[in-house]
Amino acid sequence: MKKIVLFVMLLASILLMASAGSVLAEETIAFDEANAPFMYLNGDAVSGLYPVLVGEAFKRMNSDVKLECRPWNRVIAGADAGNWGVGGIYKNADRLKKYDYSEPIFEEKLMIFVTKGGEFNFSGVNDLTGKSVGVMRGWSYGDDFDKAVADGKVSKDEVENDKLNFTKLIAGRVDAAIASPETWSGLKAEMDPGGQVVMLPTPLAVNNTYLIFNKSADKKAVLAKFNQIIESMKADGTVEKIAVESFK
Repeated sequence: MKKIVLFVMLLASILLMASAGSVLAEETIAFDEANAPFMYLNGDAVSGLYPVLVGEAFKRMNSDVKLECRPWNRVIAGADAGNWGVGGIYKNADRLKKYDYSEPIFEEKLMIFVTKGGEFNFSGVNDLTGKSVGVMRGWSYGDDFDKAVADGKVSKDEVENDKLNFTKLIAGRVDAAIASPETWSGLKAEMDPGGQVVMLPTPLAVNNTYLIFNKSADKKAVLAKFNQIIESMKADGTVEKIAVESFK
């Protein structure tokens, strides 16, 4: 009888530890709350391409995940503190020192938008010299653009979301705005039915996006498994399907 009782107690302890381990293994991934259609808060719901992609990948990994949307500055601050991973982030030289990166999960084009009559020839960052450019607060737009801002060649005007960015552009308060075509497509009908905003033909940058963790979190094994799953999702058409649904 004693052996049975001891066995039951041991089994209960094992199950308890397993349960605790499961809770500890849950990952928290944070996203920008104001970057539709890629990642945003829709009421209280975490929505957009990247939360859906990451959520589906962790589901296929049989791993618990908590998805959160926050202001981008807070997302980055939490990543720097090792509090969570971040989905839908670009690479730059500074971030590579701090974060471990997944393989690319998607590719975004960043385009220059102006108003009619304000068009200019654009082939690279140097063509923005002397201009005020609307951007999202806390974002990196690539090493070349970030350096041009730091060197005082380009004046960036930071706002909380793309809608404010285009509001300033239409009002003539900035010379240009940076956004993705998909983002503007979702705002155009409401903000610019007359077609006042023009997208210049050459991208500022074509950026891969990633899942990252702070190097201190030691999530290389998680990222390795995530990479396998994302590649399979690309191969079976899941990534493309989710993108089509997200951009409707």
